[in-house]
Amino acid sequence: MMADMELLLTQLHNMIGSKVSFHGTTYSVIEVIDDIPAIIIQTGTPASSIQADVHGRARKHSREVVTLMVLNDDKTDFNTDFTELNIL
Repeated sequence: MMADMELLLTQLHNMIGSKVSFHGTTYSVIEVIDDIPAIIIQTGTPASSIQADVHGRARKHSREVVTLMVLNDDKTDFNTDFTELNIL
């Protein structure tokens, strides 16, 4: 199982920088969290969401960031959300 996990993590790290489609939106893979494992994806352009500064004033347009768990809770199969990811 350990060799399988190392191979999976290598494949996930190779995805960094790739464009993917998730629920009809295009994202870029920006990070892999090895311990969970999970990938973090981010939209290319700021959406309509606005991020508040440290004083609570809304000033900055932020990009949508999503963390996708790669495996299910039992770590026996892929997470459903991860299987819906399409590499572009």
